[in-house]
Amino acid sequence: MNSTAKAIIYFLVLTLTFPVVFVLLVLPSLFISALTRVSQYLGRERNIKESKHLRKTVLVTGAPHTKGLQICRFLASAGHRVILADMKKFRWSASRFSNCVDKWVTLPDVVPGDSEGYRKAIRSIVSAESVDWWIPVSHTTTAVVDSAVKKEMEVTNPFVKVLSIDSVETADMLDDEILFLEQAKAMGLAVPEFYKISCCQDVVELCKKGIFQRRHFFPYSEDRVCFTRIPDNETELG
Repeated sequence: MNSTAKAIIYFLVLTLTFPVVFVLLVLPSLFISALTRVSQYLGRERNIKESKHLRKTVLVTGAPHTKGLQICRFLASAGHRVILADMKKFRWSASRFSNCVDKWVTLPDVVPGDSEGYRKAIRSIVSAESVDWWIPVSHTTTAVVDSAVKKEMEVTNPFVKVLSIDSVETADMLDDEILFLEQAKAMGLAVPEFYKISCCQDVVELCKKGIFQRRHFFPYSEDRVCFTRIPDNETELG
């Protein structure tokens, strides 16, 4: 039997068996998938209907983080209305396009020494959208600011529940690595050896003291990008 005849036979076998394969494999898969989607939709609608009187409008800030998206999912599955907001530089985060998010709001960026636009925008959303809960999933740049806004809202919007640190000083301490390590050390907790470096001369002085000899130190920078090992001798350091 030549190759052409074999090819024709294979083609006929595939053509004749395709309906059987489709009926036995594809259709059941499509049916199960459709049934699952319908079940999920009905379950969500039932939850919303049963808890309609408990449904809250929740503001979530912190779009770039997976934890922020997961919080939105939890809230939506419980039937709550979810508003997701974040700074302008994060406006294209994938979380804003999630089916669990009912509305997206872009906030002004927080820059060193100027957070008033961000704070004002948060208060505006809370008032305009009749927000019941605010859950800030903090950035390193907004953690302290969020705590400050919470303190302000205790006066201006006392009925809004905010899941954030009560004390601005505590938030500032937790957000600053050096302050956090110093606090932990003062409490008698075991902490790694650390030094505060504010300029190149600080590194030189520590190197002269032999701090870096036979040990590896990695600087922690605010941009979380610079993790180059500090040399253990002055020759490399130069």
